[in-house]
Amino acid sequence: MLKNTSNLKRIICILIFSFLFSSCSSKLTYIKAEEIINKYYTALSEKDINYQIEQAPVRTIKTTYGSKNKARKHFEDKFPKDNNDTTIQYTDISNLLVSNLKKCFGRKIHIVTYSTHSAQFAPYFNEDAKQFVEKQYGKENYYFHKKTKILEITKSDKKVIIYDKDRKWKITSYDFKSIENGYGEKVANCIINQ
Repeated sequence: MLKNTSNLKRIICILIFSFLFSSCSSKLTYIKAEEIINKYYTALSEKDINYQIEQAPVRTIKTTYGSKNKARKHFEDKFPKDNNDTTIQYTDISNLLVSNLKKCFGRKIHIVTYSTHSAQFAPYFNEDAKQFVEKQYGKENYYFHKKTKILEITKSDKKVIIYDKDRKWKITSYDFKSIENGYGEKVANCIINQ
């Protein structure tokens, strides 16, 4: 009887430990989704190469670049660190909606929609630029400060957050080609056609 009780205690401890360990590691909360999106836009503004490499899908690093060092070289060429006054600064996101968990070929997936608010120094904002911005974002979604020459834009966006093979949540564009390049055609079809 004592032997059965100790075995039962071990089994219960193992089950509790495995439940706690596995359930905490790969859940995407609303706050975590917001954090991932904000890091994404901050990295774009700051041209953060380390973040770009961390966010690249494992498959892309292996098939496209071969190694992280080659990927780093690619991103250094793509995002040169120059002091550009017209860098877009993303201030925050709003209206965040996170979809329920979906699974596509063993991958955990959330589709997120949100609005971004950005500001950019625009010293040459003329009538042509105004027409372009109105056509691109709509009259109600931008404001130009004439005295400071700052253009503020609010736009809606949609991304996919995927739990990748390296056990990290990664963000990618919600379009077939981006998803296919990083995760394969089957996963892309599964996400887009759901």
